Amino acid sequence: SNAPVEYFNLQGVKVSNPENGIFIRRQGGKTSKVLM
Repeated sequence: SNAPVEYFNLQGVKVSNPENGIFIRRQGGKTSKVLM
């Protein structure tokens, strides 16, 4: 999918460059937790 990818921390705050932690990854209608 070429929908834009967005990352959020577990408080729901959007982060532009996630590193070292667990983040919510959202692309299009799909959301998943990722470990960076």
